[in-house]
Amino acid sequence: VTKGMLPDAHYVFLDELFDANDAVLRALLECLNERMFSNGGIRKQIPLRTCVASTNFYKEDALLAPVVDRFMFRVQVHPIGVKDLLVKMVNAYLENDWFLSQAIGTEEMDALSEKVYSVTVPQHLVEACVDLSMRFSAEKGVARISDRRTAWSVRLLQASATLEGRSEAISEDLEALQYGFGVLHRESDDLAWTTAYASYAAALEKSSRGDKTMKDLDGKMRDFADKVSNLASLTEVDVKKVTLEVADTINWMESPKIQKAHLPAT
Repeated sequence: VTKGMLPDAHYVFLDELFDANDAVLRALLECLNERMFSNGGIRKQIPLRTCVASTNFYKEDALLAPVVDRFMFRVQVHPIGVKDLLVKMVNAYLENDWFLSQAIGTEEMDALSEKVYSVTVPQHLVEACVDLSMRFSAEKGVARISDRRTAWSVRLLQASATLEGRSEAISEDLEALQYGFGVLHRESDDLAWTTAYASYAAALEKSSRGDKTMKDLDGKMRDFADKVSNLASLTEVDVKKVTLEVADTINWMESPKIQKAHLPAT
């Protein structure tokens, strides 16, 4: 009964996803989430690797929401609207030139997946993913990012690093999160990502300045301690000079204006 259909397929395209009834959506959720399919009283593992779906309309629905959340990438496709690109599309249609000149097989996809999973993600980038997820979710007009999607977002960093030929993720890979957090090319989501990323970058810069300030202060205090430990070799003028330097530094650090500009919020 399922031969040639989703339960036996590695790669699936579902047209007009939102036209599916509740029973189909429940079955699809099981396939996407657990890679399992129930046929009567029998559940079996399915070989599904990638599922792509399309719809001509979007609706908010309690049953649809978890299904949509299982799709890592969601894109709102707009009409082309540019003459040169429209001409290119029409020519491709006339020439029946719709297919990629190169294809990638299942074994190659599996090998690529192994490379992605092997990429190291430093702890500070894991925390950055969570930070950006929370910042994005706090923006107006967007749906809150699920805990599931927040966890999955780390895979985007790994994929970005893999495509760049690296075995460890770096800060630049965080930009790949924009493809997984919201609905790409939906104005409200694009704006939310831009705002969230800008506020994250500003907080990071402020934190970096604070770290540098604390290191500078620590250096001054260590220098003062070294000189005090050799108090016998210091002149009275030297002692007064060092004491004033440390006092000025402490007063500077206690200034609310300086703390706001240089130290991370607590």
